[in-house]
Amino acid sequence: MRKRFILYCAAFLFCASLPLEALTLEAALNHALTDNADLQKSALELSQAVRNKKYDWNQFSPEIIEPSISLGHTHPLYPLSASGVNSEGWAWGSVSIGARFVFSADKFQTLKNLDASFRAQVLSYDKTRLDLIVAVSNSFYRLLASQLNIKILSDDVELKKGQHETVLANYGRGLASELEALNAEYAYRTAGPVFTAAVNRYREDLAAFCILIGLDPKEEPALEGIIESRLLELPSASVLAERYLAQRSDVLLQQNALEQALITNKTGVLGMAPSLSLSETLTLAPEQNAGLSYGDPALSGRFSVSLTLPLNSWIPGYPGSVSRKNNADKAAAAEIALKAARKNAEQDIWKKANAVARTAELLESSALNSRIAGRAYELSEQAYRSGLVSQDDLHTANQKELEAELAAVNAKVDYLSALYDLASALNMEIYELYELYGAKEVNG
Repeated sequence: MRKRFILYCAAFLFCASLPLEALTLEAALNHALTDNADLQKSALELSQAVRNKKYDWNQFSPEIIEPSISLGHTHPLYPLSASGVNSEGWAWGSVSIGARFVFSADKFQTLKNLDASFRAQVLSYDKTRLDLIVAVSNSFYRLLASQLNIKILSDDVELKKGQHETVLANYGRGLASELEALNAEYAYRTAGPVFTAAVNRYREDLAAFCILIGLDPKEEPALEGIIESRLLELPSASVLAERYLAQRSDVLLQQNALEQALITNKTGVLGMAPSLSLSETLTLAPEQNAGLSYGDPALSGRFSVSLTLPLNSWIPGYPGSVSRKNNADKAAAAEIALKAARKNAEQDIWKKANAVARTAELLESSALNSRIAGRAYELSEQAYRSGLVSQDDLHTANQKELEAELAAVNAKVDYLSALYDLASALNMEIYELYELYGAKEVNG
């Protein structure tokens, strides 16, 4: 039976053959949180939402009437001595500047909408970040398992090579049949392609992992770590759903979407109310017949108050009326979507909790099966040397040991992946899940 310590150090041994420094899970997460494209995009969108929220006061700031100055040329056309033209030539026009403030009933709804958009972007960023942590962690441990599998398969190739050489030597001395020699050669020849396929698949998965964390796939970093987890003492799935349903990102995002739909609906209704406009304009006019000089200009101001009635919004069939009805339908649809999101979220928590329980049960049985298969191969090897079992029986025992050992490794990764998925379903990181429900540690 292969030594148990191989399961702890095989990742390091395999990584030692690769060119770069070992990459731990912590380092991979740091790379991902800094360089992942989706998270960077979400961070920019959050930055925009923060900026919009920070300067939401500008909804009540007056509109500046930008200063302007004109230069004009006065000249008669027909007849050449046209009456009413006091002077001919170039002259400056007036300079004006001012401010206008428009108050409408929907401005406060605009502020609420900006706040809701900000909260939605915060939730979206947090979800993107948590999903990235789960994806990186799952991929990392899958790659560690692949490293262990490659080490096991490499040992298997060497084992079958040795068996083939031994049987071939015995065949040459007449101590083994031709069938035994052929079977040994077949087992050796097929072990190599299986090992090569595992290495190629590992490198493909490693390249995808590099893209995920923002590294160049050509670097092929070595990974170093131990497949470890902790058994959980979880309450029932229904209790978990009751405790954590309301804090799930998808539920919170849908609640926020409903709030935004209601705000938009109310904004359309308030848009039917009159809007009040206040403006003040200062004008500096040049002296009459001053030409290109202002001479002794005159400064005047004009203050105006106007009330605008949005009649188009009241006419049935006009865009404003249709838009209000559409907004009401969107609010109703958002409410339906929230109810569906709650049901789906509850089902997802049940599913992830059941997956943890199922994979936890497989941990012990797969480990036991690996120990039994390893011991069975040892006994078969001893019996084969004593001539008590055939070479086919030895090959079968070896295959069972190999499959059991790979299954035990994959069972650990499946359980760890289920833990990450459950933590994500409860909208928390895995260390929080361990703190709340962790029991004893399980190493691989």
